[in-house]
Amino acid sequence: MMVVNLWNVDLDAAEPSGSWQSWVDPEEHRQSRTFANPRDSQRFLARRAARRFLVASELGQPFHEVRFERGLHGKPLLAGTAPEVHFNASHSAGRALIAVGRSGPVGIDLERQVNLGDDLDRVRAALAPSEQTALSTVPPEERALAFFAVWTRKEAVLKAAGFGLRRPLNSFAVPVSINAPPQWVWLGSDSAPWWVQTLEVEPGFSAALATPAEVRLVWNRFAFP
Repeated sequence: MMVVNLWNVDLDAAEPSGSWQSWVDPEEHRQSRTFANPRDSQRFLARRAARRFLVASELGQPFHEVRFERGLHGKPLLAGTAPEVHFNASHSAGRALIAVGRSGPVGIDLERQVNLGDDLDRVRAALAPSEQTALSTVPPEERALAFFAVWTRKEAVLKAAGFGLRRPLNSFAVPVSINAPPQWVWLGSDSAPWWVQTLEVEPGFSAALATPAEVRLVWNRFAFP
């Protein structure tokens, strides 16, 4: 069974003048200046800093030696030789989840449960037909929560596999039940199955994790210096 460390990060807890700023490389500082909203810029820097620090800690390397690159479909990876450490991150509304492990790829997704209103029918049209049918049987008062459960599971699988949203969401199906237990999900004949589970996070958010094997989770809370 693989072990994955999950880090819950409050991005808004990072003091602008904190020493964590030194964990961010010049290119990331440059990217942060492209945000129109200063809060978004600050959150970007905070999550990049936390990611570098956690990966460096797992590797046992100084943070300034850690370099990232992007895979074929844009998934962030460690630069250079085959990585010892696998990681993935997701953020929404000032929160971030970062998964770090050594036994295989990981994919994580975090979404704030916003009020979709009349848009729910439009966005769920992107799902697989079986998921759309199953959602239609969910009580109306629970339908939005079920949608976010489905969405985070699907994104977690696609991120673990390295596809991101470049693979259509309707090309595979995940469980629809809000409280579905962890289970295997197949992307198709060209992909191995992924172990998918919903994560218990703070109220108002949905989250899911996908891994190539059953997993033991170790929860941690990240603190900026």
